[in-house]
Amino acid sequence: MSETVVAVDIGGTHARFAIAEVAGGRVVSLDEATTLHTAHHASFQSAWEAFARREGGVPRSVAIAVAGPVRGDVIRFTNNPWLIRPALIGEKLHVDRHVLVNDFEAVGHTVAQADEGYFERLSGPDEPLPATGTISIIGPGTGLGSRISGATAAITGSRRPKAAISTLRRWTASRMRS
Repeated sequence: MSETVVAVDIGGTHARFAIAEVAGGRVVSLDEATTLHTAHHASFQSAWEAFARREGGVPRSVAIAVAGPVRGDVIRFTNNPWLIRPALIGEKLHVDRHVLVNDFEAVGHTVAQADEGYFERLSGPDEPLPATGTISIIGPGTGLGSRISGATAAITGSRRPKAAISTLRRWTASRMRS
């Protein structure tokens, strides 16, 4: 059985929205992302509504990754005036289920489960990734994000993701709030 969800990545300058189909805890399809400028929308809710109008409606489940800490009653952004109140996500977005994570947490979970085809060797020995190990991810954005997590495959400094992977993986199903 599959579930359709909206994947959202909110940074200081842009918010990206995409419809994903998840089955068996894995993303089986991900539509092209719609990028909205945060400065053109008074709030996350208004950007969500603009995306919903473009799509002609949206699923009632959402996974939101934000550039910044996701603790407390109010989420604030460095280069973006939006506020997110986690307790009000369901009500304001009209969704039944949601998950809210830091953007590098989302990247960390995704990279840990990415297939070999998502990586490109930059230097070092041309050999397959080990089956287990630790992943270190560092990336510039509004700040310098980082994530270290246990993995099904190790990533060394000789490899990097080919592209930013904004997908939902097995962790989403376990973190989704009803």
